[in-house]
Amino acid sequence: MGALLLIVVVVIAVATLASFVSVAETNANNRSSLLTSLKNENLQVVNAAFQPTSSNPMQWNNLNLTIRNSNTEQSGLSQIEISNSTSNYWVPSWYIINSTDQLGMKYSPILGQYLTFPPKATISVYLNLTNAASTLAFLRTSSITITLLTKAGNFFYAVYDPPTAEAQVGISSISYQHFNRDVVSLDGSESLTSNTTKITSYFWTVEVPLVNLTYSALDCTPAEFSNPGNYTAVTFSGETTQFLQEAFSNLLPPANYCLTGPFRVSLQVTNSENFISTSLPVIISEDSSMAPTATVAANTNGSNCSSPGTITATVNDIFGRPVPNATVLAAVSGSFTPPLNSTYSTKANGEVIIHLDSCVAPSTVTFAVDSLPPATITYTS
Repeated sequence: MGALLLIVVVVIAVATLASFVSVAETNANNRSSLLTSLKNENLQVVNAAFQPTSSNPMQWNNLNLTIRNSNTEQSGLSQIEISNSTSNYWVPSWYIINSTDQLGMKYSPILGQYLTFPPKATISVYLNLTNAASTLAFLRTSSITITLLTKAGNFFYAVYDPPTAEAQVGISSISYQHFNRDVVSLDGSESLTSNTTKITSYFWTVEVPLVNLTYSALDCTPAEFSNPGNYTAVTFSGETTQFLQEAFSNLLPPANYCLTGPFRVSLQVTNSENFISTSLPVIISEDSSMAPTATVAANTNGSNCSSPGTITATVNDIFGRPVPNATVLAAVSGSFTPPLNSTYSTKANGEVIIHLDSCVAPSTVTFAVDSLPPATITYTS
């Protein structure tokens, strides 16, 4: 009997050990499978389309994310976080974007819902950041980090950075409207971007102090940029361009501006993801050689072809100062005695004086300097 009991005990022990070993092997296999699954899980943000708000164009309003499951096994998206250097926002819900670009099913992580990603699947989702906008600052000028939290507990990240605006600003000499003059040259080609994006726009702002204001006597100095009421601005587009003071001619009388400087220049660039960067401002000092040519005027002391007398054509810069050695083109309709030449050169006082004896009515002469508005004298009988 004792031997039989011993055999029973040994059998039970062996069976228990075998069961324990089997359970341990199963648990080990399950754990290994889980670790392998976690290790191989890989959700990737393949595209992020940020949209700004209409009321605040510098702040993000919503976001379309395209997410790909690069694993051969199923994954589950549990939560999405949007963050920058000062704020983070766990999005309370999002919507599937279906094949017709319409919003489909809503998912709410706060309700324990998660989005299932089949193996190798790509799914687009829509996130509304309006609720975050009232308390958090997700601006187009700062980096954004997108964090994906899976049902299995893995975190996956994607970072989107704004470009870097680099404004190269200097003075260059050009021949413009038959005159040599200095201009402000603008070059943004050294600007940089990231995330394989491209810079899609270059937006220059040139600020110029005002003069002759009724409320104060201002000088043309950089100190005027400390008060927004003491200067105005014009804008230009282009990676490289030049600032010509004629851009102000339709705003206020030229005498209201310090058109030979100083100027304060800044560059804003936008990349293909709609992120924005603005350069530090650059101050260009006053340069008297930047005075632009402004007008061609003509008058006569005679009134008709029997007494034409003299014609005086005058070329002044934008400040009313005479421009010497300017080439004036004369276009003639009719007949004058003596005949008019086609070109004249202004004297030191900016004038061309032509003596006429007679003409055949009606006759006209139009004086022009390149693209400046021409001046016309008309004679009658």
